[in-house]
Amino acid sequence: MRTIQIEPCWNAEIPTVNLNDAIYDMGPAPCDECERKTLCKEEEVECKAFRVWVNNGTKWNPSKVGHLLRPVK
Repeated sequence: MRTIQIEPCWNAEIPTVNLNDAIYDMGPAPCDECERKTLCKEEEVECKAFRVWVNNGTKWNPSKVGHLLRPVK
């Protein structure tokens, strides 16, 4: 039976980030100051700014907060 051999330094090229750093890098959520925060939770929808924040971190457009609502997936 053949086995797979892994090079000892296979993960040296993969940057590691701990959970605290990842959360810090996300920055504040667009929902923090939004008046729809509770309403979106009840309706189970998300706005364009929230979707961009989830995918890109702090690079969301303030004019999209509360706009282009879609059901949460």
